Amino acid sequence: MNNWSQIDIRSRQAGLHSSEELLDICNILHDDLGIDIFNVDWEEIADGLIEIQHKPPAIKRKVIIPSIGLHGVQAGIDRDLIRKLKAVRLELMRGDDVTWRFSRRNDKLSDYLLKTWEIRHLHITGNSERRIDKTLFCIFRYRKAYLIGLWGHEIYDDTLPLFDFLNQVFPYLVPHKLQGVKPSQELTGKDHRQLREHGIATFVTLSNGEVVAPNNFGFTGGGYTPYQIQQADLIVELCHKGVLKKDESGSGDY
Repeated sequence: MNNWSQIDIRSRQAGLHSSEELLDICNILHDDLGIDIFNVDWEEIADGLIEIQHKPPAIKRKVIIPSIGLHGVQAGIDRDLIRKLKAVRLELMRGDDVTWRFSRRNDKLSDYLLKTWEIRHLHITGNSERRIDKTLFCIFRYRKAYLIGLWGHEIYDDTLPLFDFLNQVFPYLVPHKLQGVKPSQELTGKDHRQLREHGIATFVTLSNGEVVAPNNFGFTGGGYTPYQIQQADLIVELCHKGVLKKDESGSGDY
């Protein structure tokens, strides 16, 4: 069981990039959130994974921007927006706490775009400034932040432009493309939103005809995504078999 190439494969099957990212998660759970991953069940670990998803820890991240530029930003024209975005980028790179940039009514069960697709939005105005409608949509990994672009809140009523742009600039972040699948009924943007708000994860048909599924394949009645359950089970198993052990300082390590 100490074959880390096999653990790397299983980590990828659970929606992670590598076993290194799995260890990163374990240290965040154990050191930052205070969860004793060696002596708890999978549900407590899964609760910690939800906490990480909705309130990511303040850690330094590599910020990745589309090679064609952020959606909704025109270089040399939108100078105030660019100033605001540079401030957000610097905060992410320094490892600042950016949770104050989340929606004030951020609820773990209500942001279904985040819950199913791992796409979050950050308000780009300063702490003392009045918030504007445009928000920065991005995807957080444990040590990376992928910035996608700016949209107003109307995007929630029709997310297709967001998915089209994401597929264009970061296609590897939309990995579940269903071959030979066509929807029996085309859903409008509002249909998608209403279904998400009732706990139903929907497939999305891109403008190029491809059908894509949520990164997490939706979520369960208990509020966990299938990936969170798989990751929690894997952590419990590795701790139980002694593959993951506490280091001398008490942190999770191997």
